[in-house]
Amino acid sequence: MSKKNNLFVIMSGSAKEKVYNDVWEGDVLLYNGTDINSDDSANQSLKTGKGNNNSQLRDVWFANDDSKPQIFLFVKREANKCIYKGEVTLCREPYVQPRHDDPSRSVWIFPLRVSGIDADSTRVNFSQAESQALDTDLETLFKKVRGKVKSKQPKGSNKKYLSTSTYYERDPEIAAYAKLRAKGVCDLCGKGAPFLDKSGRPYLESHHVVWLSEGGTDEIDNVVALCPNCHRKIHVINDPEDTDRLRSRIEYYFLSL
Repeated sequence: MSKKNNLFVIMSGSAKEKVYNDVWEGDVLLYNGTDINSDDSANQSLKTGKGNNNSQLRDVWFANDDSKPQIFLFVKREANKCIYKGEVTLCREPYVQPRHDDPSRSVWIFPLRVSGIDADSTRVNFSQAESQALDTDLETLFKKVRGKVKSKQPKGSNKKYLSTSTYYERDPEIAAYAKLRAKGVCDLCGKGAPFLDKSGRPYLESHHVVWLSEGGTDEIDNVVALCPNCHRKIHVINDPEDTDRLRSRIEYYFLSL
């Protein structure tokens, strides 16, 4: 971080193999925090240390707009070669979640959305395409996406793009279908959406019951709609009982067709 210029420069990916990697979900980069003294055998923390900016990056979320630092994203494809991807913003509050390779240890996750140049058009247009799909009635939308249920992809075959981070392709119509199917009610806690979005729709977030990064597929029998609190809970705690509850919810939907 440069305090003089009030900005962050962050690097996604590495020329070397890493224990855990940054992941794209739709148009959001789930950027992994840094370890104190590059020690990836311990829990990540907010304590200051060599090369550890977790605390300062987390505080960006709480900063006033007039004092909020700029964040610029670079990606590393190979040794001594970096590519500038553009300016990014924290689109959700940073959180802690268990590491996929070792659930006994934790990492800080910073959800970032590219807002500057060189933003991949698929990621940028996802929200717009989803919004258009949400204007479709549920029956019509089901006819468009039901083929993915009949021709289920083999586990882990969902399309993904590899560079220094991993971007998993998602279908905005499937995300929209899950939200319309939920009718404004969270599929986990059963409570109504906490607020309406700018278009006046109940605000819910689509979630893959089996995460794409864990081999899940992007189809309507693996996607649910969650309120922000439950979505955060799932990614932080990853309780098997919650997963079973979501599977039961999807089974209920299909039995009701």
